[in-house]
Parts: sequence; structure tokens; C-alpha cells
Amino acid sequence: MANNITYPADAKSLSKELVYRHCVARGESVKNLDDGTEITIKSLVAYDTDDGNKIISILDNDNRHYVSNSSIFRSELEKIVEIFGDTGITIRIRKNVSKQGRTFVTCELA
Repeated sequence: MANNITYPADAKSLSKELVYRHCVARGESVKNLDDGTEITIKSLVAYDTDDGNKIISILDNDNRHYVSNSSIFRSELEKIVEIFGDTGITIRIRKNVSKQGRTFVTCELA
């Protein structure tokens, strides 16, 4: 369960259904999506869990639910949202390999 919704700033305006969908219902991890998958954002919430994880939760136009606790993904998404807003934009999932050989997920504007 969400301990603290950090985005949007006016989190109290979210309907109970949206809070449930974003913070309680299980979503698909973005790390399980294929490279190049596009998501059109209908609703976006960031929250901290009781155990200190920072979660990004996305609902798309088809009410599919995606989540990530990746700091790299969150950072890139925050840059996009800062410029374009948080609804109606389409992002593309990108997978890269670190110097240590680990796969990580990020995103870009589609």
C-alpha cells in the first residue's frame, strides 16, 4: 500500500478508484516489457511504500497498469513529464546494458 503519494502534488484530488488502481492493484513491471513497447499515459502516480521503495505507477488508455521502482526509469520519465505534462503523452520503453553487463530499463518520448 502507498505510504506517501509524491506525485501528483494534488494527490487528494485523485479518485479512490485511481488510488486503488495505482497503489494497491498489481501492475506489470516495465522491466518485463519488450524494448520499443509504447505506452500512452492516461494517469501517472509516484509514491513511496512503507518499506521505502519509490514506485512509479502508470495507467494507459486501455487501463493497463505498469509499475517500476527503477531510479533510472523514474528519472527519465520525470524529465519527460516536466516538459510535456503527465497525460496523453506516449513513451517508449528502452532496454540497455550497463558496463557491468546488467540489463536496465529506461524510457524516451515516442
